[in-house]
Amino acid sequence: FRRVLFRSNKIFSVLKDKRPAVINGVTVDVYTAALLTKVLRKLSLDNRKKMLALPTEKMVATAYKLVTR
Repeated sequence: FRRVLFRSNKIFSVLKDKRPAVINGVTVDVYTAALLTKVLRKLSLDNRKKMLALPTEKMVATAYKLVTR
């Protein structure tokens, strides 16, 4: 659970600082962090935990699919 919390804090810090950051070896820019934040805030707690447990590339792809449908 700590790793999941760390990833969500890292995503939020990208938005706050307006600077890209490396999350699990993948560089996440401000646009991607905004997309992830938008999706994560609308998910239930259980689904948020599942989403944050995914590898970063898959998490971004899933978030993009949810936003564009």
